[in-house]
Amino acid sequence: GTALTLFHQLYPVSEYSSAHMHVHISNLAAQTGASLFLQSNAPPFPDYLRMPTVNSSIAHVFPNPPWIYDKSEHLTISALTGQRSITHMIVEQRPDEEVKKHWDVVTSVAGFDKWVVDWRSLRDFVNNNEKEKVKKGSGVGERVLGVLKMIRKEKLWILQRKESILKT
Repeated sequence: GTALTLFHQLYPVSEYSSAHMHVHISNLAAQTGASLFLQSNAPPFPDYLRMPTVNSSIAHVFPNPPWIYDKSEHLTISALTGQRSITHMIVEQRPDEEVKKHWDVVTSVAGFDKWVVDWRSLRDFVNNNEKEKVKKGSGVGERVLGVLKMIRKEKLWILQRKESILKT
């Protein structure tokens, strides 16, 4: 959901309410939370968007025409490029030079890649535990997790068609 949420921040409906927006959502983006619940600019519009919020005296701006969120599967970037109605894509394939001929890379979204062991922290953890017999409730869980480091890397890219009418 991070990529679609970021997409909405980059293209707020208040500024793009009358623009033709057709975003293709790749398989990985869909699997990681780009669900119907985040597709706030296409029907069915949830009731909570129709009401004013604490920070605003007006309700959500509804685009006209409604945006299109497309999750068609098994399509290559080349095939999607051929579909001229698509203005944006959230893709899991790193854009190469051929893709960049037709699409601007707006931004990327990092995600989980792997866990690695911080061997120095692990050695310190083992040495400290041997010296002081670990007492219940002494934060052992936090210290064990401290030896694991999450590695993140670019996983999704938000692309905008070069010939898009949205270009400034």
